[in-house]
Amino acid sequence: DACPPDNILLDVPVESAIQLFDLVAHHVARDSGVSAERIRAELIKREQLGSTGLSQGVAIPHARVDGIGSAVALFVRARYP
Repeated sequence: DACPPDNILLDVPVESAIQLFDLVAHHVARDSGVSAERIRAELIKREQLGSTGLSQGVAIPHARVDGIGSAVALFVRARYP
């Protein structure tokens, strides 16, 4: 339930983590009632604590955002590694 088909984004043309966070923030903001700017800021803040990258192009960026009451997951495959 946390990752419905609409949350699977393939071949997304992002070239940086910041672009990815912006895309994710706007996608989550559509249904959450929380501003994309706040979601993006929380993702960046969490990443500054330590990289969420695992290796081989895989990362699991995540953050707690006040106002979002349950987990929201997106699967994003970037067009560019």
